[in-house]
Amino acid sequence: MTDKGKTRSRPTVDTSIQSDSHSYLRTRSPSRSRYNQEEDKGQDDDHVRPLFGHLHSPTYPPRSSQFSSTSIRRLHSLIRLPPSLKRIFLSPVYLVLVFLCVLLTFFFLRSDRPFDTGSPFPWENPPSSLLKLPEEYAPYLPDLNLPEILLSPQLEPLASQLKKFLLRPVLSYEESDAANKKLCPSEISDKLVNPDQYNGDGQFWREGVTPTVVYEKRASLIHFLAKHVEEGRTIFGAEVGQGQGIVLTGGNQDTTLRMITLLRHLNRLGVKLPVEVFHYPDELHEEEHREAIRELGATIREIQGVGKVDGVWKNWQIKGQAIIQSSFREVLYIDSDNIPLRDPSHLFSAPHYLNNGRAVFWPDLSRDHPDNAIWRLVGDTCNLREWTFESGQIVLDKGGNGGLNIAALYLAAGMMADRDFWFRMCGGDKDTFRWAWRMLDINLATSPRWMSALGFKNGFENGRFCGHTVLQYDLVIHEGEERERPLFVHSNLLKHMGSANLGRGKLFTHVKRMSLDASHEPTLNYAHAWVYNGAARGMCLDLDWHPLAYERLTDAEREIQKVEEIPVGQIEGGVFEGFEDAWFDEGGRIGALYLLSTSLSPEILEPIISILSNSFPTSIGSFGITSPGEENYISLVIFNDGKVFSSELFGPPETSVGRAQRPANSDQSDYSSSGLRRSAGGGKSLPNDLEESSGSFGSDVSWNDVLAGRSNTQERREEVELEDGIRKARERGWEDIWSGKVEEDEDIEQLRGVKARSLIYLSDSSPYRTASALGNMFPSSVNAGFITAPTPFLIGRPHTLLLNSKPVHASAVGIALPFPLRSQVDYGLSALSEQMTISSAKGNLLLRIKEGNGNPAQALISSIQTRFEDQGLKKEDDFYLFIEDPSGGRMVRILSGDPSRGTISLNTSLSLKANTKVQFMYRPNPLSSISLPTSQNEIHFVALGKSEFDVPTKIGKPRTESGFYGLSEGGFMINQKECNVAGATLRLIS
Repeated sequence: MTDKGKTRSRPTVDTSIQSDSHSYLRTRSPSRSRYNQEEDKGQDDDHVRPLFGHLHSPTYPPRSSQFSSTSIRRLHSLIRLPPSLKRIFLSPVYLVLVFLCVLLTFFFLRSDRPFDTGSPFPWENPPSSLLKLPEEYAPYLPDLNLPEILLSPQLEPLASQLKKFLLRPVLSYEESDAANKKLCPSEISDKLVNPDQYNGDGQFWREGVTPTVVYEKRASLIHFLAKHVEEGRTIFGAEVGQGQGIVLTGGNQDTTLRMITLLRHLNRLGVKLPVEVFHYPDELHEEEHREAIRELGATIREIQGVGKVDGVWKNWQIKGQAIIQSSFREVLYIDSDNIPLRDPSHLFSAPHYLNNGRAVFWPDLSRDHPDNAIWRLVGDTCNLREWTFESGQIVLDKGGNGGLNIAALYLAAGMMADRDFWFRMCGGDKDTFRWAWRMLDINLATSPRWMSALGFKNGFENGRFCGHTVLQYDLVIHEGEERERPLFVHSNLLKHMGSANLGRGKLFTHVKRMSLDASHEPTLNYAHAWVYNGAARGMCLDLDWHPLAYERLTDAEREIQKVEEIPVGQIEGGVFEGFEDAWFDEGGRIGALYLLSTSLSPEILEPIISILSNSFPTSIGSFGITSPGEENYISLVIFNDGKVFSSELFGPPETSVGRAQRPANSDQSDYSSSGLRRSAGGGKSLPNDLEESSGSFGSDVSWNDVLAGRSNTQERREEVELEDGIRKARERGWEDIWSGKVEEDEDIEQLRGVKARSLIYLSDSSPYRTASALGNMFPSSVNAGFITAPTPFLIGRPHTLLLNSKPVHASAVGIALPFPLRSQVDYGLSALSEQMTISSAKGNLLLRIKEGNGNPAQALISSIQTRFEDQGLKKEDDFYLFIEDPSGGRMVRILSGDPSRGTISLNTSLSLKANTKVQFMYRPNPLSSISLPTSQNEIHFVALGKSEFDVPTKIGKPRTESGFYGLSEGGFMINQKECNVAGATLRLIS
């Protein structure tokens, strides 16, 4: 894939961004940069900014109508001079001297003296220290001048540009609105703006950014620069690093793995440039990751002076400081999810880079709206020539533009440091670079071609194009070709996409682009790139005309400018040949969470797991029960952001009737190998006080039939309890187990230092210690666990947990996610009694209540008889107890009871407490259907009761569900609360 061919620069199209000629600077000045003069040359007459007026006019003062005749009379006067004087004035020597004087004067007056070649004359551009700022800056810059430390002679060129920036007009939204919308009409801009940004921040742009805020924010950037000068940082000049190199940023689980993939690609391409990887102080602690990065040739560096912000989606603010703090003078920055198609080292020698301030950026898919307050903050007027920036790749020389590029980087870093304000205008870090360069009025360039969308055709949506990648182009044209080739594959949406069935050969198949895609092509103002919610895929990128194209463009224009959808094999230079295989082989793969039906035969399971292993080498999986009356299933959900983990925190044995009566250090001889005491007949052994009891509801179903342990599946699960849990219980004592205590140092080592906002795990039948450890480590996160189905008759294991498609000896496997999930539990139950208060309890036994005669079992019987009268009960009828707690409460199933003594046993590991509010509940209707996900963005965990197993599973080929769900009798955990209520559903929504 590496192309060694010759290249040439684009011969005719000049795509460098030239700063708009601000009318408040329109008088010609020696300090005007080439950046502005070139813009003046190409400025259309109708594009002159009406906002700030004119400081001169080409027709003022008016010419005199007598000018011609006056000149003739003066010529006659010269003719009447004495012959001697006439000979002197008309001598060749005199005329040559006069001509030379005029010529020198002309060149002197017209010469441009840029800030980096000499100092201007004082009457043309006085020193920055002599220029006073408007009074409105007084609260922030009391001397109405730059901070003293920025006024040193060494920083004079920078101070001059900063002062000009501060002197730009400050306007309210109302004052700037007409001029902005004249040049950026709303009917066009509304189609080109990022709709999420506009809908989320539009009101803030118009109402929140007042002139006072503009003065304050401009001044705050000046103070940011001054602070770094005080700290000894170099914010201006050429002494800002050595050589050329690549800078990457990352350090949490997902970005680290993507960085490793990127480093492998760079090595495969033969890239010789040194690489530095920057991370936040609390990231990149896992030695295996650090070692992998070092083995791939990169240097690991911890960012200084920048920290992560809790509770935000992305911590982009590291990028500016990483480029600044890198040891390189010339930097190629690349995002961790961005893969070059060939060695990008040639970018440093591209004429497009060398001739435009040595700073090149690449365009994004939107333009700024005229309402965006950034125009007023920078002191500019809206235009429709510039795209927002996509900062997945940047190439620049920190010493470029006469040493001002490094200052622009500090301005960008200052905006990133104040992310709560500036990111609302800039859509993240990406446009902070663009506006920093504009603030200093210095050169930069954008890629010659606008971005394209790379993706596939979505089979769930009749083959509609679904883009997941922004495709960016080279800066040079290969010999014999007409346009630049694709260079960067920035898969910024792939990590958010549902990617079932998107294995090798199906992920990167088509490119969608405009046929004329030069960055400044005017017809692109009628092209619309946007993100939509694709069926079974989530976020997809698409490209098409917006409606105004059919009103404003002629048929001939639309015949030349077309929307193209091209197979990747037909793209210029064959750059995608072998790319997808390399992407998969080098780790650019998609992780998965899956559940397999326990009804699948071993003959089917083996090839299925093999396919999952090949498609998703990073994965967690287990087994669930087939939905009643349905066919076998494979439920699959894709998470491209997250860290997989396993837990070896094996829990205590599952709840059995009256376990609280067991001594804390019972002799093991009383228990089977599974840790459960068995009765002589092999059935479940009840405590003495319960075995003596009997009772009746006055129907053909006895109390023991209804309330005693009666689930065959429950008994099968008890047979497979892990001995490690028993050992822990004996060591620590049962009271600690019942109270839910976790050892103080108990955590999951693989998750130390991980920043997770949601966690999903698959557990054996005892998830309590894992749930408690996760709750302690991530108290603000949503922690959801699925208690998997037993597999002793299928696999020969009590529970089968799969990590990367291999069985592991663990109590749970899971994935920690960096984004939040919303949780919702639907029990489907109705109240059977009024609320009551516990007066006495032990472990999972409810002994006494404060209401009535204090007998909870009799209170339950009375409530049942009142509710059902003479209808009678069935064995599958379940009853539950709602237990209130500060976090909302939990629902547990009633196992058995003793009407004579009042004791009720509950299916919970919770230790009941006196004075807790409780309430009897029941399910009013049989479970007729399972609540399955209707969206790719939902995950459902469902608890099933015994009656649901009486419905046979249909025979058929296993199917893959687009939404994820799991069913088991064990139920689920949500934030350390267990739920095994038959029919209860936990919904997780992203």
